[in-house]
Amino acid sequence: MAEDVQAALDEMVPALQDLQDRQIFTAHEIHQIVDRRRNSEYELRRLQDVRKADFLRYIQAEVDLEQLRHLRWKKWMREQKQQQQQQATKQDDEDSEKKQDPKDSKKEDKESIRHKIGDTHIVHHIHNLWKRTLQKFGKSDVGLYFQYAEYCKEVQAHAILSRLWAEALQLFPHEAALWAEAASHEFFVVGSIQNARVLLQRGIRLQEPTQPACQELWCHLFTLELHLVERLKARRQILLQGGETSAGGEDEGRGDEDVKDTGKAEQGEGENDEKVNNDDTTETMDDSTKPLLEEKDEFQVARVVYRNAIRTIPRNVAFRLKFWDQCRLFSDTFRLQKDIVDSIRNDLCKDNPEAWMAWALYQWERKTTALKQQQQEENDKNNDQTSQADDGEDGEGQGQEKDESESEKDPAQEEEKGDNDNRRDILKGPSSKKRKLNGASSSTEEEAMSVLDVLRQATRALATREMYLKATRMITRYVASLQEEQGDDDDDDDSEEDPDIAAGIELLETLFHEAEQSDFFSSELVMEQALLLSRLDRKDEAAQCLQRFADARPTEDALKVWLYLAELSEPGPVPVLQAALDKTDINHATYYELLLHLMGAKFQAKDENGLLSLFEKIALLTPGFLPLQEIEEPIFGVRHALDACLQLLQYLNLLNDVAQARKVYKAVLMESSLGSIFVQSFDDESMMDLIEEAVKVEKAHVDNDKRSNKSQETRRKNLIRLYDEAAKLFGNSAVGQKYQERKRQEMLGRKEQVPNNQNSNFEVHVQDAHVSVALIDAFEKYQVAHLKANRAANGRQTLGEKQGCIGWKDIGNIFEKLNKEDQATWCVETSGDTSKHEVWPKDFLSPTLEIQQQHRRGYCSFLVQKDQAAYQHVLIHVPVQDPAMQQWTYSSSGAVWFFFGRNPVGSFNLEGRPEHTDSISSDGTWHYQLSGCKTWILRPTRLLLNHCKERRQEQAQHSDEGEWNDETRIHVQCHEGDILCVNTRLWFHRTIIPPQNVPSVSYARDFYCKKSERAKSACASPSKAPGPTSGNQKETMMNLDGLYATDEIEAGTIIFTEKDMPDCEMHRSSTNANCEVVELEDGTSAVVSLRNIAPGEFFCVAESDEEHDEEEEDEEEEEEEQVEED
Repeated sequence: MAEDVQAALDEMVPALQDLQDRQIFTAHEIHQIVDRRRNSEYELRRLQDVRKADFLRYIQAEVDLEQLRHLRWKKWMREQKQQQQQQATKQDDEDSEKKQDPKDSKKEDKESIRHKIGDTHIVHHIHNLWKRTLQKFGKSDVGLYFQYAEYCKEVQAHAILSRLWAEALQLFPHEAALWAEAASHEFFVVGSIQNARVLLQRGIRLQEPTQPACQELWCHLFTLELHLVERLKARRQILLQGGETSAGGEDEGRGDEDVKDTGKAEQGEGENDEKVNNDDTTETMDDSTKPLLEEKDEFQVARVVYRNAIRTIPRNVAFRLKFWDQCRLFSDTFRLQKDIVDSIRNDLCKDNPEAWMAWALYQWERKTTALKQQQQEENDKNNDQTSQADDGEDGEGQGQEKDESESEKDPAQEEEKGDNDNRRDILKGPSSKKRKLNGASSSTEEEAMSVLDVLRQATRALATREMYLKATRMITRYVASLQEEQGDDDDDDDSEEDPDIAAGIELLETLFHEAEQSDFFSSELVMEQALLLSRLDRKDEAAQCLQRFADARPTEDALKVWLYLAELSEPGPVPVLQAALDKTDINHATYYELLLHLMGAKFQAKDENGLLSLFEKIALLTPGFLPLQEIEEPIFGVRHALDACLQLLQYLNLLNDVAQARKVYKAVLMESSLGSIFVQSFDDESMMDLIEEAVKVEKAHVDNDKRSNKSQETRRKNLIRLYDEAAKLFGNSAVGQKYQERKRQEMLGRKEQVPNNQNSNFEVHVQDAHVSVALIDAFEKYQVAHLKANRAANGRQTLGEKQGCIGWKDIGNIFEKLNKEDQATWCVETSGDTSKHEVWPKDFLSPTLEIQQQHRRGYCSFLVQKDQAAYQHVLIHVPVQDPAMQQWTYSSSGAVWFFFGRNPVGSFNLEGRPEHTDSISSDGTWHYQLSGCKTWILRPTRLLLNHCKERRQEQAQHSDEGEWNDETRIHVQCHEGDILCVNTRLWFHRTIIPPQNVPSVSYARDFYCKKSERAKSACASPSKAPGPTSGNQKETMMNLDGLYATDEIEAGTIIFTEKDMPDCEMHRSSTNANCEVVELEDGTSAVVSLRNIAPGEFFCVAESDEEHDEEEEDEEEEEEEQVEED
């Protein structure tokens, strides 16, 4: 083995030596490459336990190495070209003295740059590795062939790819994807339509007609013919355009002959390539393409394929609809689509609802196309009339030229006009004329039938539940689309209502009446009926029909009807759900689901009656309905039993009902098997949320517990037991070990190492002349500090607030009085609105939100910055203007951020933006919680961890953050009156708004520590009160998504590739770009740094010439508009 490995490495020496000589890799890197390859070769050549993962890991390492080599090769090429340019003058002089042709020397220079052995060595090595991998594992894993094929496509190894598909097809002849990929390669890459057809036909013969692979290959063969027609039509258009530039009609005639020759040449190209064996069937199919360009019917071969396909696989509507879907992706396939739909209508409409729906959908699309065509012609006609009126007498001459041009129309245009006339006939209604198409005669009455006529005929011919349901749903969508189009045309005075709107509503009422009298009236149908009545503002009738259906049937069959009825009920959903619950058998799963819906409805209605009894029923019935599943549509906000328990705990915490909250979490975690059931049924994070909410029950009222040692000891015992139960539930996992550690810390009497402000030295009182020094020291130490509001015995907050300050109900009024620049900063951080409506500031910030909109959820923000009067007004009336009492300074162009979130009780937690850091120039930001509560989840960045490590080394002492790492998560819950000071540049952060009765509102300001260098450059006058100044240069704050460096990045570093690039658009600059987009050898793109990038600097690429030209054009248009206005 050792000799074989060494021999393989020896063969690599010349190529690696070449790479080192050209300084693409250093000697040290070459040694590393050799060592890695040696270890990998030993892994691949061992006799036992040879793993496929070792081969793939070796290949991936070589692919990464080739990407690096390609980048450095491009850099080396640039350097070589620069050197050649510098020596060009000197070389020309020497050539003139030697009387040598300068072109010869330039050729020698190019040859010296290219054709190096090291440039292709790694790619050849990767191909060899793939061959060894396929030889070892390819016979049992078809996925390896697809992976190798993707690599061959990236490096454009087309010859290898052809052989690869041939080998794969021999091993896996029943894989339809292999036949499709091989045919695609032959047609789009090699350019042989003949070989592509042979491959697909051979694949079809090898499949069983009942197998999905056979259907897939028939569709691929059909699509291949459509692609061929598109290619030939494009060539014809190019040749005909060339014929128009020449004189005489003979040249135009030659254009058609050229098209024929082009088609023959295309078929002949396959003869020079590597062919697959042909047979008589293939030759017959290939001969059918000869008249392709001679006849008007360009889709003759596609029709042959379709007829053979439906003959092989008959009476399958879904199979035929696949062909129709492919036709809709190509242009000018109107007649081909009609043939497919006619075959479905004539063969399958007797007893197949899908066939009727396909016919109706086709009629719908025909009408839509005809309407668009008619509207386009009317617009063109109006434009022509306007231009003729402007031209005056010159219009007569243009008319004569137009007549002459019409006499020389292209036959293809005449054919297209005929299709357009057919579309317009749809709008005129039936006529007495008849026509034939493709040998099948059909009356104009059937062709001119509307969507409503087809669906009415369908329900008469096939009176089943499925047919009625499909018909009513399509009619509803059809009428809704017509009403939407009618709404867009309301501005036109001449617009008339489409008669199909009234006819569709009438037909719907007829169908619902017929279904109600039949024996197949279902819950889906009655809900469609109620939906129609609701849209017609007949809500009372909708509720009555739902109530009749629900009373006449068991609850198990009408659950969705009861839920919809609860949504429409004016008194509220609780009485309706309670009535459904009383009617349902307790042993049925519907009873259990109704309990969850009822609890969610009570949360939304703020109905406390019977909550605990509902919880007890859910706790008792949960073990009997395993495995637990989530409700597909949690209309009232409760998804499953764990969610119900969590929301109940949150609700009791808001009510400060500690006794009942303790009963709830003890019943779940300590007195039943619900805890273990929840751990097995749901994810760890959901269970951790429940446990953390139980911990909050004991920690939320610490101040009240301090009145007696007994209550303090009770709280400590409850926490220890909570941590112990949590550790048992999660076992030896990382989560279980975490709770085990928290239990140990609590037993030792230690506080958790969280930088929350729980020390009295951190509290700020009204009578204090200045803030405690401990606050500033804590922030400098942790870069985060939590100031809890100090509440006196009467409950009044005394955190330095002023009297008569603004509250959350004043935020809407503040926003309305801002100027347009500040109102434009309105940003929807996240929208949790289930009604899919846009979050408008006027409605969302209103203190008197309408009753039907009280379920609106969302989290939004805006700034007060440009409007100086509003800025000064806000600073005067906010509860706290500066928590540091002049110990911090503020920018001369300061701003106040407002964050407004709504998440009513009965909903689940509302997530803010995903975890991120902010690109800020300040030292930190403090957030004052004006109302409600908000949870911050913080994680330290690498810069913060390094900062803490350096500070510990300087001070030579242990600190609380010594155990922090990249996985550390710190939860900080801010209640009304709390202040959180955090450096969002050094802390990854995200927020959660729990369900609550009042909105969660906070405001924030950026500050600078007086000791920092940032304060000196950012603050115009630290001694003055913070606020906007009249200086020329001001720092503008805004919500701007982007990517920026968290650590220092050296020049020439690959920041990310196309595969791992975050989903965020990069900034662009025409003067100060720090990155560039390069193309790797595999065809993918990567972003590489052009220079050293400092932490906090946004990644920015250079603007393209097109973007620069577009900006200049926009500026010119704006200047022209301004001149016209002046």
